[in-house]
Amino acid sequence: MRILYTSSDVRKTIAKLLTTSKGRRVVISAFVGSGSEIYLPRPKGIELICWPKAGSTSPNAIRELIRRGVNISFAHQVHIKLYWTSDKGAVITSANLSSSAFGSGGQIEFGVLLEAGMVDIGRVVEQIKAQPVSDKALLKLERAHHDYVKRNPNEMIRVTKARDFNDWFESAAREPWKFVTWDVSNIRLSSNAKSLLKEEFGSTRCHSWMSANSGDYRNNDWILHLRETPRRLGAASWMFAHHVVPVSKSERRRLNDGFEAQVLQVGSLRRYEQPPFSVNGKRIQQAIKRAYREIEPSGSRPPLRFINAIHKYYNE
Repeated sequence: MRILYTSSDVRKTIAKLLTTSKGRRVVISAFVGSGSEIYLPRPKGIELICWPKAGSTSPNAIRELIRRGVNISFAHQVHIKLYWTSDKGAVITSANLSSSAFGSGGQIEFGVLLEAGMVDIGRVVEQIKAQPVSDKALLKLERAHHDYVKRNPNEMIRVTKARDFNDWFESAAREPWKFVTWDVSNIRLSSNAKSLLKEEFGSTRCHSWMSANSGDYRNNDWILHLRETPRRLGAASWMFAHHVVPVSKSERRRLNDGFEAQVLQVGSLRRYEQPPFSVNGKRIQQAIKRAYREIEPSGSRPPLRFINAIHKYYNE
């Protein structure tokens, strides 16, 4: 047994265990934070159990770890921090799998390195009763996490940049998104939108908004905007649906181009977590535009043909 007195000792020992082990590897971490993938060397085949708690476990981190071949299960109320290997020993520690614990957060952590065989992993896992992560469970975490970030924007720490489109495309658990084309219009905030903003934020200020058909978009949707004018396609950009509010019949034509709802993004994008993938750069912008011209998708859900076309043009 060896005492690990510093966060650095904990991090380095865990990395060595997971890197050198040739046997089974199990990580049980109450919470999994943004950027945590860099602290799991040789990720393929690692079994990870965590608590899908909004505000503590990042859905983006979960998706990235799945993409890298980590087998993830969810278990509510689990608060264990155990990094176990069948042949190299185990670390029991205070440190969650997060940059706050291992990197830029500056948290002070402590741990103990135990020899192989000292921890009965079967007994530990049995009491947890974890379930393999499903698309439904991940989407539930995603929406709850977005709600948490909206309520607590000052607690959000962006550890990593938005993913490259190829990373999103190749993921086994793609974060969903919606799509819309738009042009400059004279849409004004509806009475319902102003009342909601005033009640929740004490002001009617709103970063951006758009009109929509009822049911096309939901709270917490990421929406890829592509500006379309009669002459050209403009830049693609992201919008976050902080709120989707209905517009009264009396105001639809006068304020909202006849549409039934308005989608509100209350703050700048920095207020929210990263979108599914980055649209910064000439290459991805051109790929989206070429795919749009070829497919001309309609509706709010991007069809698979459109997504595949973006991928094709992005990699030419």
